[in-house]
Amino acid sequence: IERDASGKATSLFGTHRDVTDRKEAEIASLESNRLVNEIMNVFPGVLYVYDLKARRNLFMNRGSADAIGYSPEELAALRSDVMQQLIHPDDLSRVRQHHASLDTLRDGETAVIEYRLRHKDGSYRWLFSRDLVYQRDEEGRPWQTMGVANDITERKNIEEALRRSQERLQLALKGARAGSWEWTDGAAGSVWSADLREIAGLSSEGEAPSPEQAMAMVAAESRLDARQAAGEIVSRGGPFSHDLKLRRPDGRVVWLSVAGTIDHDGAGKPVKAYGIAQDITERKQREEQITLLMREVNHRANNLLGVVQGIARQTAATRPDDFLT
Repeated sequence: IERDASGKATSLFGTHRDVTDRKEAEIASLESNRLVNEIMNVFPGVLYVYDLKARRNLFMNRGSADAIGYSPEELAALRSDVMQQLIHPDDLSRVRQHHASLDTLRDGETAVIEYRLRHKDGSYRWLFSRDLVYQRDEEGRPWQTMGVANDITERKNIEEALRRSQERLQLALKGARAGSWEWTDGAAGSVWSADLREIAGLSSEGEAPSPEQAMAMVAAESRLDARQAAGEIVSRGGPFSHDLKLRRPDGRVVWLSVAGTIDHDGAGKPVKAYGIAQDITERKQREEQITLLMREVNHRANNLLGVVQGIARQTAATRPDDFLT
């Protein structure tokens, strides 16, 4: 700008530069950032950046509200070590060990952990986290981590319910002197529970007997009947029950009541069978004792009947002289 003696502007000189590319780049950057923020906030999980030294989150998306009830703003307003306060006491040392293990993590590698965080409502939620090194300090040690955490509470509750159900089943089977078994066509083969292995006198180690090996364990006097029954059961499919006599490796004979079901594929081929086998040796022994007792009772009854009939014939005499001859 040129001015006269009185300071009035008399002329203006300048240049024009085309900044369209720069402005478009700035707009694109803003749009990109907005898109990234929107993606992070609708992501089905918790995205976070965690400061290992300060032990606090530097960033967290809106997924935190769904997972633990706190919005990112609420978490930021709490104490800096709030995450340490929210971790379940039983999981705290394991989480710290997890963070310490990140020292050996190479760039691009991930580390995983399951732990519990206290929800805003006071309950605990299970989270499954995947962490990778985001920033390192001057010595190359991890300083900040970036990760994603998913709420797996429902899965953990199901696993716990299944575990308790399995424990109750095992207690029931043990009380009934029984064990479970399963056979699947293919590589999976046979599976016998520890209780069934014990009943059959087998080691807890090694593979379970195949159907052919199990049939070979059937006592010789029962094997033909067992093979015929097995053929009918496999052909028919569905639920079944059969008693058989098993000879253990130590020579002891036990009676088993085997019950289960067989599944067929569309072509009618058996593909899976599963069920339980109960040791009924004591019951069979009692039945045998009752059978022997009944035979003895029947024998004695027949003898007694003969005596009674003899007496009856004697008392049927009509003349006193008959008793004297």
